Amino acid sequence: AAQEDVVTLSTIHQAKGMEWEAVFVPHWNEGFLPMAYRSNGDALAGMRPEALERALLAQRAHPAADPVIQHQEEERRLAHVAVTRAKA
Repeated sequence: AAQEDVVTLSTIHQAKGMEWEAVFVPHWNEGFLPMAYRSNGDALAGMRPEALERALLAQRAHPAADPVIQHQEEERRLAHVAVTRAKA
């Protein structure tokens, strides 16, 4: 059966490696995407395991690295995944 009338809802993390004819990114506005940095422990609690692992590895490799910059870089990587899911 043809799937031309199908809508797929996905997180950006789940969309890695996937492609669709059209992609809509809800909440692409300041404070949501990119997500605002929170300096308390809640920022780590909300991270997906693979993002948390990358953040911790980066912190070990560069102990003096600014956590705000690390957060912004992770958000930039997620944004890149989101905008490159549509077929060209």
